[in-house]
Amino acid sequence: PASLLAAALLGWLPPAALAGVVPSLLLLGAARWALVRPREPVPLPALGANVVWNLATNFLLAGGLAWEILFG
Repeated sequence: PASLLAAALLGWLPPAALAGVVPSLLLLGAARWALVRPREPVPLPALGANVVWNLATNFLLAGGLAWEILFG
């Protein structure tokens, strides 16, 4: 998310590419686990959220770039 934000601020990516940052909200549960209980096994919902985050980030980033090409 930080690299997408930086690239958009520097003008390397169009603003619509920032849609790829939205799925980062899915990482809040995993971050909470990492900060509060790092010695416990990783909970399955955190692993699932990581997979969804990876797929959704790429999907929305591609969608934002396609939007700029088609309508920008």
